[in-house]
Amino acid sequence: MNLNTKKITASLIPVINFSKCVKCEECIKACPHAVISRDSLNTCSKCIKYCVSFDVPCKENEYSFKYELCDSCGKCIEACKHNAIKLCPPCFEERN
Repeated sequence: MNLNTKKITASLIPVINFSKCVKCEECIKACPHAVISRDSLNTCSKCIKYCVSFDVPCKENEYSFKYELCDSCGKCIEACKHNAIKLCPPCFEERN
């Protein structure tokens, strides 16, 4: 699905710093809206602009995000004991 067909209403969305993430999946369990999930077929990182100055960009085939479901509640951040998640303004761009 093209990102242009999804309506993202959250002013901030979760962005994972994979240099800190240990893949414990606590963020997945904590999210009341199922925004974050593990998905081996994920290609989400190909179309999100890397807009935060983390050491390592989002990795393909790790997590998928349904940003249109996010309400910026921050429960994923509270659940992450490794401080690997930040809420950032959405900034998408299409990539080939």
